[in-house]
Amino acid sequence: MTLFEISQELQEKLLSIGEQLANDKEVSQDEIITALNLQDDFQDKAINVGKWQQGLEKESEVLANEISKLNAKKKRLDKQAKYYKELLLSEMKKHNLEKIGDEVISLSVRKAPKSIVVADVNKLPSEYQKVKIEPNKTLIKNNLDSLNLDELGISVKQNEYINIKVG
Repeated sequence: MTLFEISQELQEKLLSIGEQLANDKEVSQDEIITALNLQDDFQDKAINVGKWQQGLEKESEVLANEISKLNAKKKRLDKQAKYYKELLLSEMKKHNLEKIGDEVISLSVRKAPKSIVVADVNKLPSEYQKVKIEPNKTLIKNNLDSLNLDELGISVKQNEYINIKVG
């Protein structure tokens, strides 16, 4: 059975025992033993799920390390490719060559789209500027007690998490 199934069955068994006790009915020894066994099964299963979860985290860490190595290799290859592309452009311009090639590859010098460089954004009229407004969540968090959250359209969310320690 899954952890969820064991939990459901244990909850149902405990509710049944609770109802019997509330109605002054006798609870059989078998029902109590079944509930205790389900509780043991739940704890065993939860521990095994925790171990499985830890294994998944370790595997994820190994993959993260491999991804990091691959990203570093990709960065080196991208840097080399960029260097050789710039070298080709420079050398072709130096020799006034606009296009060269063979049956496999063609190299040609092209004009790139225009790009805009703005030295001082403050000198631009407002219609040529973009303004991004975003909340200062740190300041809001530090002043929660003094703010009217409903009026400001702020809601506070606090999640829970499980802490698993190995060893």
